[in-house]
Amino acid sequence: MFFPTAHVHRLIVSASLAFIVVLSTASGQIANVYELAFVRDSQVFLVRSDGTGLVQLTSDGVNSEPTWAPDGARIAFVRNQGGTDIYVMNADGSNVVRRTFDGRSSSPAWSPDGTRIAFSSLRDGHFGIYVMRVDEDWWNPAHLGFDRGYNAYPAWSPDGSRIAFVSDSRAYDFLYDLYLMNADGSDVRLLLSGPFFWAEGLTYYFQPAWSPDGGTIALTRCGWSFLGDCPESTVALVNADGSGLRSIAGAGGFARPSWSPDGMSIAFGSSACLECPSAIHYVTRDGSESGVLIWDAHSPAWRPYAGLSEDSPQEYSVTLAPASVPTGGTLTIGWSAPAGRPATDWVGLFSPSDTIEVWWVYTGGTTSGTVSLQAPSTSGPYEARYLLEDGYFAAATSPPVTVGSGQPPSLPPANYGVALTPSSVAPGGQLTIAWTAPGGRPSSDWVGLFVPGAQSEIWWTYTGGASSGSATLSAPGAGTYEARYLLEDGYFAAATSPPVTVGSGQPPSLPPAKYGVTLTPSSVAAGDQLTIAWTAPGGRPSTDWVGLFVPGAQYEIWWTYTGGASSGSATLSAPGAGTYEARYLLEDGYQSTATSAPVTVGSSLPLAATSAAFSGRVGPARASS
Repeated sequence: MFFPTAHVHRLIVSASLAFIVVLSTASGQIANVYELAFVRDSQVFLVRSDGTGLVQLTSDGVNSEPTWAPDGARIAFVRNQGGTDIYVMNADGSNVVRRTFDGRSSSPAWSPDGTRIAFSSLRDGHFGIYVMRVDEDWWNPAHLGFDRGYNAYPAWSPDGSRIAFVSDSRAYDFLYDLYLMNADGSDVRLLLSGPFFWAEGLTYYFQPAWSPDGGTIALTRCGWSFLGDCPESTVALVNADGSGLRSIAGAGGFARPSWSPDGMSIAFGSSACLECPSAIHYVTRDGSESGVLIWDAHSPAWRPYAGLSEDSPQEYSVTLAPASVPTGGTLTIGWSAPAGRPATDWVGLFSPSDTIEVWWVYTGGTTSGTVSLQAPSTSGPYEARYLLEDGYFAAATSPPVTVGSGQPPSLPPANYGVALTPSSVAPGGQLTIAWTAPGGRPSSDWVGLFVPGAQSEIWWTYTGGASSGSATLSAPGAGTYEARYLLEDGYFAAATSPPVTVGSGQPPSLPPAKYGVTLTPSSVAAGDQLTIAWTAPGGRPSTDWVGLFVPGAQYEIWWTYTGGASSGSATLSAPGAGTYEARYLLEDGYQSTATSAPVTVGSSLPLAATSAAFSGRVGPARASS
């Protein structure tokens, strides 16, 4: 069942704040909100890319490699219960069925028509590519491609005509190249191959994934490592004809890239070593923006949206009228949709840049309809959206309308108040939110802690309908925050506090003058060596660390612990072209005690280097991050 987003979102945040982390990008957030299947603690989960709607889909066995059927209705995945086999389940986790019984199958990939699954299996003495029909004679799969060596990671082209896969056919257990073949197994040809000789630097290609338009293949690219764990891997793109290979983000480990349904971004896993925690990151197709989607998780798979293609968006429409209305006035949303749509399609009112709705209602599966609502009490532009199947894929968006200034007479702002104290506090210190409200308010009014300008809360609690009260909480990481009083499980803020500062300045026991960090040389080419050197007081904990940052960015591109040393240095390969700085940071947190002068990295990103587009460390998660 779909609940109003405010209610569902707060449930998830309160239960899983350390688990689900969604980062804003330079332009706001990922362009659209989609649903993502992933693996955590050996179980398959589902969550929206804005952090809401978290659902655990499996509870048995050790599960991995979820992949969606093209209609978004089923998921194939690998389960290990004494051996690895392919299973299929509905999108809600129900009706789990086993489809292989050899105990040595993996890497499932659905055909675009949803009738077949390609997979890798150890049969007849080698790992081969097999294709089975999902719902009939699945016990008799057809073998495709090479009949020798290791062959894995099949991926269908969007038109269903070709399958990309990985094979060590050129040199067993030594080279892992990318191949293409027709869907019937014919015309096998080499698409990407690394150097054959050790001295030239061995390069492996794993886990291909076709872009929705079929023109590009994303893949994991890595060099040889002793443990075979690809600690310096990158997410790379190559044109479908094998040209234009380029890395767009640093990864670490087997990234298993997955394209978003609109083809604009790629989710991938990242981990620094075999035993290190992993996280799911995203990067835009051009590598210009990136961030963390989910901590302590791996094997991402975006849910496709059937029923909406580039050829059919005109079948959906939504309108919002009138073009201008005073606050508290009446707005009307009208919609049209193809016949046979499910009852869980819905329309909602949004601020144009927001991913969370202000108001919503189900369409009931009707092909057309209208609904009226009260205009919000906050002035500004608003738009209506038609969204599919309890999700956040917008099939149609209305032109914006303007809601005028003023507050509705029934909600006089003077009757509401909220305060956040003290005005300055260290991370982990105590904050107090106090509120006042008119008598008789419902118990679902709530107060929350927010970053100014953000729509989603960091912390919240119900007021219980009390006309006054207070609540305490631990201050989050360094930054500026405000408290808001919000109405009836929604996101209308009846009152907002003045901002307070968390973590400004340095504690008296840690005088900044005792810390120093430098980054040299002042100018370097991408891929050349940079050196970070530091000084610190004696007796510092081993969890102090230094990192490489883009100036103004919150998250690092590269990092290492100082080990508590009062001085030291570390070297790294320069990332892609741009400006960077080094910082000295305290105790696994993001409190910076020293920042270097900026340096300039010139030229383009070499494929073997870590991408400057990558944001966020790939080592063990810090408690404060």
